[in-house]
Amino acid sequence: MKFIKYFKWLLLGVTIVVILIFFLNAENMSNINMYLVWGYILLGIAIVLSLGLPFLYITQKPQMLKKTLLSAGALFAVLLIAYLLASGEPITLFDGSVSTTADSKLADFCLYAMYFLVGIAILSLLAGGLRSMIRNR
Repeated sequence: MKFIKYFKWLLLGVTIVVILIFFLNAENMSNINMYLVWGYILLGIAIVLSLGLPFLYITQKPQMLKKTLLSAGALFAVLLIAYLLASGEPITLFDGSVSTTADSKLADFCLYAMYFLVGIAILSLLAGGLRSMIRNR
């Protein structure tokens, strides 16, 4: 447990140093590669932890496997619906060029997925608040 505590403090300290270097050296953008590499390192750590910790949790509590698989299936269904709704129709961009079908399909998919997920999050918050109001009566 102490390892995690020290690791978080190490990441925070290095991030603060990188931010200070950025702001103290704002005119000189020669260190942009360092900022990008640090961002990629943090992104990699976040991806590994977000994918690895659920598996660790499932191995410790096997009864949670059903809920985890149900949640993953629901997310997959929402993403599949968003992908199927995406038209992929090429559009004319502001500079006169035409987007490719794949780019349009990806952009539509991302927008639909975001709309659905934000809507689900808002509905979940409202349903949770309503449920707690009813229970506390």
